[in-house]
Amino acid sequence: MGEGNAQIAAIQKIILPGWPEAQERIPFREGCETSGHNLIPFSLDHNGNAWCFVTDPTGADGKYPVAYLDIPGKKLYGKQPSFSDWLRLLIEKQDEVISALYPDDVLYDELCLG
Repeated sequence: MGEGNAQIAAIQKIILPGWPEAQERIPFREGCETSGHNLIPFSLDHNGNAWCFVTDPTGADGKYPVAYLDIPGKKLYGKQPSFSDWLRLLIEKQDEVISALYPDDVLYDELCLG
């Protein structure tokens, strides 16, 4: 999904309302930031948000980190070192990964998930 980049080919180009502009700076909840053009969505949820590959920078092992983009709030949450780490959490918790990473006050008050 998304447009992809030189290393990740697009499976399907999607257009999401409110998606960040390419040069827009998007902060991580835990600190630092990235640009909108560095986000490649791979999983959309019923809340209108998306898990994304964060293509700047790659990890030390050459894998892209992933993070949950709160599209209306334009903020990234739950950064994981790689897709493998994200998938491991999904399998272990048998629940939405974002729910496994944060307490209810963050999920309901900050992210407005329900």
